[in-house]
Amino acid sequence: MRRGLLALGAVATIAAPLGPSLAAHAEGTTSSPSSSCEAEKLIYELAAYAIGKQAKPETGAEVARGSSVSFEAESEWPLTFYVASSEEKTPHPDIDQGTGSAEHGENATKYVFVSTRAAASEGTVYWIASFKRALPSCGGEERTFYTTSLHEKAHTLVVLPPAATPEPPPAQEAPPSGSAPTSGSRTSWSAGAKTGSGLSARIGITAAKLIHLRGTALAYLIDCTVACSGQTSAQGWLLGPHRKQSLLKIVRCGPRHFKVADSGGGHLHITCRFRGAALRRLRALLAHRKRVRLQISATAKASGSSATLRVARSMLLQR
Repeated sequence: MRRGLLALGAVATIAAPLGPSLAAHAEGTTSSPSSSCEAEKLIYELAAYAIGKQAKPETGAEVARGSSVSFEAESEWPLTFYVASSEEKTPHPDIDQGTGSAEHGENATKYVFVSTRAAASEGTVYWIASFKRALPSCGGEERTFYTTSLHEKAHTLVVLPPAATPEPPPAQEAPPSGSAPTSGSRTSWSAGAKTGSGLSARIGITAAKLIHLRGTALAYLIDCTVACSGQTSAQGWLLGPHRKQSLLKIVRCGPRHFKVADSGGGHLHITCRFRGAALRRLRALLAHRKRVRLQISATAKASGSSATLRVARSMLLQR
């Protein structure tokens, strides 16, 4: 009941700017079955419009080619997501389509669809969502309502080339825990895990204590004491008073896959590039003297060990 009221509230909020057109519709409404049917359709069209307005990723968002993309929106009804190469093809998509998985949302159930095909090629892709409802006022007819209702345009997603990763430096023995490999930098290490040959497997992240956003990239090192493979990502968080981490995640880079093939271990140079809206958001926050913390994380499987190695490293971002 509560979620139903929230949905009606959302529809009312979205419908407010449409007041004149709704009023015109109401003036011409009678108690005939056809007018009742049209009124019921309009209610669900408004609901679909409201769902599209809070769907993510926001239109114009940028992702790297080859990455997985999560499409999500809150809804009272299960959502299907459509990804196409043009807006005209979204109802019958030529890239990907799927029903969202239900998760807990703030106001209603959140439906999430993760696509591995949406960012397969560079360029602009278009996506929408829909739900189905049986309409009692229309004789029980089942109808699909799209987020492009009321002439709303499809969301766009810009797929960019993946960031170029420089050639890794020659493999070298990872430094012991607690040492400082370079001036102004610090290494964070995972807990150790024994391999079948008795070696201690660990992964580490080496990065500066303070990151200056003079360029557009975040560079750091991933170290493995033995051969390993895994993935790494970076997230930016807006900090509240007294440097307490808020719940507002403002930017994400990755995940990026990495592999150290040498059985003696080594390190890889990782570069995460901030582009477009993400870069503009970071620069605007720093210009207003807001504090931003970057957290780099990595998980990996070491050769000869079944354990999953995890490590994280935090630093402050400065202008």
